[in-house]
Amino acid sequence: MEPVTVVAVALAAVFVVSAGGKALRHRLFQRALVTTYHLPPDLAPSVAWGVLIAESACAGLLVLPAARLYGLIVSSALLTGFSGAQAVAWSLGWRGECGCLGIVREEALGPGTLFRAVGLAMASWLALLLVLAT
Repeated sequence: MEPVTVVAVALAAVFVVSAGGKALRHRLFQRALVTTYHLPPDLAPSVAWGVLIAESACAGLLVLPAARLYGLIVSSALLTGFSGAQAVAWSLGWRGECGCLGIVREEALGPGTLFRAVGLAMASWLALLLVLAT
């Protein structure tokens, strides 16, 4: 199996778990958006659904060879955005539930969650660059 395929399938699995957790515990994810990331409460439901839909669509694109390039583009954008949101929240001293992985695994925002998000983003960007280079 090619390295890009391995990365794409692994990222798809992460997005499936994350979107599934967000779907199962949607209100908790909305609460994390408000309490940890200081999103206005009236925007939280729409943003939460948007993230869930984007992650689900991304997982589908990543596992389809014909759509993999688009999946890697979306994955790189999502993971970079998630990393940025965590970095801003952490740097401003905001603490609370990360909301990562859709609260499948309850975990406080911190250096570990940020490093994981950055690592996933880097893997996605590297796979994207490999696809574009061939």
